[in-house]
Amino acid sequence: MNALGAPVLAVDLPSGVDASTGEVAGVAVDADMTVTFHGEKVGHHVTPGAYLAGYLELADIGLEPVETRNARVTRAILELVPRRSPEGNKYTSGHVVVAGGSPGLSGAPCLSAFAALRADAGYVTLAGPEPVVPVFENWVLEAVKRPLPADADGLITEDAVGAALGLVAKAGALAVGPGLGRSEGTKAFVRNLLAEAALPAVVDGDALWELEPGDWPAPRVLTPHSGELGGLIEEDSSWVDAHRLQAVQRAVERFRCVVLLKGTGTLIAAPETGVLVNGGHPSLATAGTGDVLTGIVAAFLAKGMEPRIATAAAATAHHWAAIEASWDAGMIASDLLDALPRALAG
Repeated sequence: MNALGAPVLAVDLPSGVDASTGEVAGVAVDADMTVTFHGEKVGHHVTPGAYLAGYLELADIGLEPVETRNARVTRAILELVPRRSPEGNKYTSGHVVVAGGSPGLSGAPCLSAFAALRADAGYVTLAGPEPVVPVFENWVLEAVKRPLPADADGLITEDAVGAALGLVAKAGALAVGPGLGRSEGTKAFVRNLLAEAALPAVVDGDALWELEPGDWPAPRVLTPHSGELGGLIEEDSSWVDAHRLQAVQRAVERFRCVVLLKGTGTLIAAPETGVLVNGGHPSLATAGTGDVLTGIVAAFLAKGMEPRIATAAAATAHHWAAIEASWDAGMIASDLLDALPRALAG
């Protein structure tokens, strides 16, 4: 059927797609349009099934709506993001600490810091290895910059934990990992910081490298792509791509925290709950957009949002910022920054 070159209409789901997971066990119909009934299915929105459904049309057949364990996130979730109040100040609007950066990877934490500010955080501290701080000073005017101890290669060391804990003492959320680089020192820094920092934290990028579950004193949000998630659950990225729902649920079971799996049909999962499915705009498939997402999640956590909802709202703002940026091709991560306030305004 796929080779005929004729338009294909699928009824309910493209044949071969699992309605509950979006998985494809063998071959499946690649539809131009799918007409489904009563309600949209997980398989319509989780890849690889989402790639095969084409344009989706929902037909009402008169059944009463029902609650489902897994759900699709809509733009309405952004109404839950706290706004600045007249009596508030820069600290009550959300104070975020971003810890990351290394020689050659200094742009990543800068994007996270900018994103936290554009996501309406009132105060951002940008901390990184001492040799990289001059780059921070040059690019991120609005953030406070703080140096952390570094080794001869310019990578943060385990000795930086004390200084980082001092920075987060009065903050509302921590983002750790963007551009961090990989060494035994950075791994120990992440492990000890997450074990001791008593505030919500987003863990991204190199902070996910060889990460182990811990007895963490506050909520943690992991934001891996398929390769990073594969490392967390000891599977190849190709297996994760073929079993996204199962993969993110396994990560939640192992780490007992919120996990966001990036990609088309972004998945947000947490212990004892269903999975939330978000859009994931195609233009987001470019370097640096994950660092922007990290900053948004951190900003929403710093505003006091419940971690699962904060993460889902951040993914939604990220998706709509890509739409607001209005690039058919060639969008870069920094284009999202100016678009974020418009996405949040609705």
